[in-house]
Amino acid sequence: MELTRDTTFMNGLELQQICFGLYQIIFNFTNFCHIMIGSKLLFIDKQGQLHYWSGENGRAAICLNSIIEESVVASEFSKNQELKLSFSNGEILVFISEGVGESYVVHLYNDFEVITNI
Repeated sequence: MELTRDTTFMNGLELQQICFGLYQIIFNFTNFCHIMIGSKLLFIDKQGQLHYWSGENGRAAICLNSIIEESVVASEFSKNQELKLSFSNGEILVFISEGVGESYVVHLYNDFEVITNI
């Protein structure tokens, strides 16, 4: 898997579960795809409002229920190592690579890619 070249494997995946921890959120999709983030996440709701979550403040209020059972309709990896997922209901998740060390990990079957910011 090389996110820098191809994110199309994310398109069509349905978000099935979101697991919240104090310093990490895990997103479980169909086809054995998982994304774990411990740095910073941006959620853009249908109204265009920006909601941030960070591993430094794991108790920050953020509601992601509206994207459960929604499918990824577009995915993009930017040059600053952000993964942007657009969902079928018009909402957007952006996984942000920030800080030192591991920012987020994408698992697909037995393959994975660690996105770091060094």
